[in-house]
Amino acid sequence: LWKLLVFPLRRRPAQLELFPGYLVLRGRWIPTRVLEAFSIEAASAARGPNGTVTLALKPKGAAPLLLDLEGDKDATRVRNALGLGHFGLGRLPWVTKPRNGDAVRIAARLLAAAGALFAGVSGLFNLFDDTGLLVLFLAWSVCPILWVLASLLDGIPHGLALLPDGLWFHNPRRLVPYDRLLRVRREPLALVLDIDGDLTPMVLPIAPSRLGSAGLLPEEADHLAWQLQSAADRAHGLGDVPPDVAARVARLARGQESTRRWLERLDAEAAALQSDSGYRSAGLELADLWGAFESPDVPGELRAAAGRILVRLDPEAAKRVPALLATVRDRATYQHLRIATDADLDLDKAAEELEELGATARPVPRSSG
Repeated sequence: LWKLLVFPLRRRPAQLELFPGYLVLRGRWIPTRVLEAFSIEAASAARGPNGTVTLALKPKGAAPLLLDLEGDKDATRVRNALGLGHFGLGRLPWVTKPRNGDAVRIAARLLAAAGALFAGVSGLFNLFDDTGLLVLFLAWSVCPILWVLASLLDGIPHGLALLPDGLWFHNPRRLVPYDRLLRVRREPLALVLDIDGDLTPMVLPIAPSRLGSAGLLPEEADHLAWQLQSAADRAHGLGDVPPDVAARVARLARGQESTRRWLERLDAEAAALQSDSGYRSAGLELADLWGAFESPDVPGELRAAAGRILVRLDPEAAKRVPALLATVRDRATYQHLRIATDADLDLDKAAEELEELGATARPVPRSSG
């Protein structure tokens, strides 16, 4: 009944409240929603018209949530709150057209709703004796059969998924690297993709979602077109590309050193940076250390190394560690950061915990806020 009564909402203004590790979405005619960093399994960003930035966030077990933001500054704040890197995250699926079995699913929902309504009215007004319960039982007995039939009718869905290395199309099944995608055109009932090496453009049919079926609203189709074009532009070196902070702090990687020796070297780097002469000769900039420490795009080991140096140089760094840990969804990265920046652990204890990290990693504590 919920699927039948609640229609997909069009674009609506909303207010975002950002906190370390989660955000709260509020708005008129929009249910208040808490979105936690660890619940997001896929994310992507796109450049929209007039300088806007669109973030597509897919929580576990839910459809993508689309946020239209005014510009890069707002997008960066949302990314920082949720621990999202510049290059996106995970597998972002889109079903662009109702499945073959969706009509049967709608019929099953209507039947279940009609049976429940009839039983409710007859029970409320003492009508038809036990007929209402019998109708409800028969209606709800048929629904699972219709649901199985719908699954058999579905076939291969029309749609695609944005992966880290390219686009995966469901029908026909193929993987297209982003650097082969040349242009995306939005047509009324389709997306037309020009792909390098293909003789003809690829046409992806689009149909709207109705009564809980799969498909795309016009606004969602626009967002998908922006997502695809932005991914193609990034693959061709266009658009904004973040600085390669990882390369600037690559010297902090452990390499073949023992864990204890690596930590000693990081502490020596921190000691050298505390003097003006050491700062000039160490080849490290505080801005690069902060960038590596806070960037989800940097490997966890380098983030931990930058964090260990920073907490020994800047008292502000130690205060920011809990907020940063709240945005980390990868268990190994979380533990690297926690151990490396813990001022209460001496060198030997920190080395021991890091060496045992793979076998004894503790669960990441989470809070819904």
